[in-house]
Amino acid sequence: QQKILDTFRIENGEISYKNPTRERTFEALLYLNHSTTVDKIFELYEKIEKQYSSVDDQKVFRLTVDPTDLEDPVIEMRNLEPLPEGSVTQLKNSESLNKDRQFKWSDRSYWDHLLKNLPTGFQDVVLYDHNENVIETARCNLYLYDNNRDLIITPKLEVGCLNGVLRRALLAEGAGTYRKLGYKKIIEENIKLTTLKQASNLYIGNAVRGLLKAQVKT
Repeated sequence: QQKILDTFRIENGEISYKNPTRERTFEALLYLNHSTTVDKIFELYEKIEKQYSSVDDQKVFRLTVDPTDLEDPVIEMRNLEPLPEGSVTQLKNSESLNKDRQFKWSDRSYWDHLLKNLPTGFQDVVLYDHNENVIETARCNLYLYDNNRDLIITPKLEVGCLNGVLRRALLAEGAGTYRKLGYKKIIEENIKLTTLKQASNLYIGNAVRGLLKAQVKT
């Protein structure tokens, strides 16, 4: 059975984006038909936060939860792998991703393969489906600025993107702050490949790295 994976940082003694992170862990357990409670998952994260509250905020925590053994999760710690501002992304056609791709799982072979085979100078890869709907990148969710409406668009979950923690936080607030753009409203809306290629303001982001300006190169 799949094991649930979540990654996060601890800043100023607290897990960044703690609420959406543990909410997604709980939802993944429900998706696997595992019987548990929100309180139990929240207690797990409180325990981790207390144990590692003094750790350098440049460390990334990788939490692997076995649905059959919630009392003994695996916690790994590694250095934050930086991505340069203006990350260059490659385009890749992908099969439509099913609902389980809304969550992160311990088997990362699909994503690791994509990143391992990137050409020199590229930091990420943008996936799109057979209808040319943009999905996500191998590392992040996508955020595109719509000049006409003065807002940010991020793909809907129905296209098969990860229900990312940062994405959840931004949508819950209804807006976010983007470098060079400032504070902008955000909505869910499918993005076509042609629109992405023409975009002058594209961002990629996740809860560990935050929002980064990016560009597509074919």
